[in-house]
This record gives sequence, structure tokens and C-alpha cells, in this order.
Amino acid sequence: MPKNAHKLDTPARTGRKRLKAFDIALLRRYTFEDSDLERELLELFQAQLPLLIRQLAESKSQSEWHLAAHTLKGSARSVGAPALAELALELEQIGYQENPQRAKLATRVEAAVKAFATSVETYYGRS
Repeated sequence: MPKNAHKLDTPARTGRKRLKAFDIALLRRYTFEDSDLERELLELFQAQLPLLIRQLAESKSQSEWHLAAHTLKGSARSVGAPALAELALELEQIGYQENPQRAKLATRVEAAVKAFATSVETYYGRS
């Protein structure tokens, strides 16, 4: 595992500063440095990601949109995915109504998901 794997950044900037795709220190705060729990949470999150992304894409109301974006934001924060969490916050804030920003944000979310997966894989190695 590379020494600085946890410092990998997303390809997209969010806000004013570049946020990490994966921040192991954040995850370890939630898991009390239990590596088995870290892996379990990461696996659960990565399994949940496609469902959350699909829920966003298929939302038929403001409440469905908000729930999916809010869940993505909270989940990303709890596993040490700050860049993805920030993008989910932006999605939550722009809301359900058709908006030109949505397509751009969707592309950035897709890139952040890939960067997160790559960073986790780099840090932990392939399973």
C-alpha cells in the first residue's frame, strides 16, 4: 500500500479547495481504528452507491430527491469520502427541479465515485 494513498484527490474541485476522494483519518475516527469495521463499512457503502445514484436519477418528487441526496451525503461523510459528500450536498441544495447544474454535478459525482473507489483500492489493495 502506498504511503500517501489516503491523500489522493478527486479529479474535480469542489468549493474553493480540493477535497480528498478518500480520507482514512475521517473513517478511522468513526471506527475507532478497527480495520475490520473499516472494511465492512466501505464494502457496505460501495454496495449502496449504485442504488443511491439510481434513486437520484429516477426521483419523481422533491422528497425522493432530497432523501437520496441526503443519504448519499451522510454516508459519504461517515466513510471518509469528503469530495463525494460535498457534491451530494450540492445536489441536495439544487433540488429536484430540472436545472442545468444537475448534469454537470452528475458527471462530477460519477468522477468522485470512481476516484473514491480507486483511492480505497489503492489504500487497501485489491480484495
